[in-house]
Amino acid sequence: MPGKHAQIRDRQGLPERLHAHLREAVPPELLTLVAAIEKQASDPAKLINLSIRVAALCTIATLVVSHALWFQDNRLYAPAPVFAALGELPHGLNAFLYGLMLILSGVLFIFSERRKIGFILPPVFLLLATQDQLRGQFSLYMFMFNFLVAACLPKKLKDKHADPLRYMIIGVYFWAGLYKINRYFIYALFPWFIAPWFPFHGLAQMLGWTAPLVESAIGLCLFFPRTRWIGQLLACLMLLVVILSIGPFGHNQVMGVWPINFYIDGMAVLLFMGGRPLWAVKDWKKPLPALSIFLFALLPAAGGLELIGHHPSFKLYCCAGHGEIQFAKGEDLSFLPGPLPRRLSADNRLSASSITGALFEIGASPLVPGDQAFLDGMRGFCPYLKKPQGALARVGDLAHFWSDEIDERVYAICDPAGPRLVCSTKDTMEPETGLVGIGACKAPPPPE
Repeated sequence: MPGKHAQIRDRQGLPERLHAHLREAVPPELLTLVAAIEKQASDPAKLINLSIRVAALCTIATLVVSHALWFQDNRLYAPAPVFAALGELPHGLNAFLYGLMLILSGVLFIFSERRKIGFILPPVFLLLATQDQLRGQFSLYMFMFNFLVAACLPKKLKDKHADPLRYMIIGVYFWAGLYKINRYFIYALFPWFIAPWFPFHGLAQMLGWTAPLVESAIGLCLFFPRTRWIGQLLACLMLLVVILSIGPFGHNQVMGVWPINFYIDGMAVLLFMGGRPLWAVKDWKKPLPALSIFLFALLPAAGGLELIGHHPSFKLYCCAGHGEIQFAKGEDLSFLPGPLPRRLSADNRLSASSITGALFEIGASPLVPGDQAFLDGMRGFCPYLKKPQGALARVGDLAHFWSDEIDERVYAICDPAGPRLVCSTKDTMEPETGLVGIGACKAPPPPE
């Protein structure tokens, strides 16, 4: 008659058997590390405090790396306010609020038990984000939510108190993966992304379909106790791919998004060490879990209808929201700083992502729908141009996230009365490159 352990093994499903084989295959040192993480994560107070410290450290890193974004003086890529009618904050107040975010994040990193400080940071962040849409990065949005959740929790903590953070991680993985199922990401962005270590463009386009599915699968796997270890393993592999691709050994660009990748993949490991189910509907009705489910599981669906911007929907930088400025032929561009001259195309075009990546270490995706964020930003170039009447802003995006049809608008960006629409058209994305269509609008040629 089979022994007790054999009977248990026979009742195990495929995920449990695979998990057991994996644990047998890894080095003992790694198992010791995993055991230490499991011990830390099993104490709700330690888990929440650790989430605060990780969020605080990542907030500081993001703010420092993108520091030029937080000061309005003499910005080449101009601020794009959410509510222009409210006017601009005094520059001294703006700098004070930026410093306050850094200081309070540092205090939370050192004294994570002072959770109530988390009530101060989100409104400060929201005020600064309304001054410039580029500041409303999804990474800071998630860090602020972490602080807010921790601040609202009681002194005596239980494992379920971390559920709002778990719903956040699950929702972000699911939607960020789902919105990557578009031709721009699969045929253009993904092959570029992994090119430093996988320079096979055609094969990368074929593999591009798997990346969104894997990312969404991480969220789904984390939701179910039996498959959480699969989601955690995939999250670790995803972090490795990201670091190899845009990290110091890859493109070495957009350092402002490095911290969020460490945060979200680290939280996928820390928050999901336990086996408690997350589908108790009675828990979903409590204020914090309900808010988390709304913000990270339900609200992002509105992004598919273009009702909210790329960051709150978690479309992020992968849905062909594209802006670029085209300078007049013969324009003196000696004022361009850093690597920007090298990123100019042959016909004097410069993409918004190239600009914000070089100046602020972040992508150019807008916080709210529409062209205005791109137009506001690119008007910052006008005072430096000798031929401003010839400068054009081109904005193009997919008709909807699964479409290959591109809507393109061209504006006279430096018109004294404000950006003036010159023409608009529709085009179809070229399957081989994923980029043809941007720039196809037949605008009048810029003056010599």
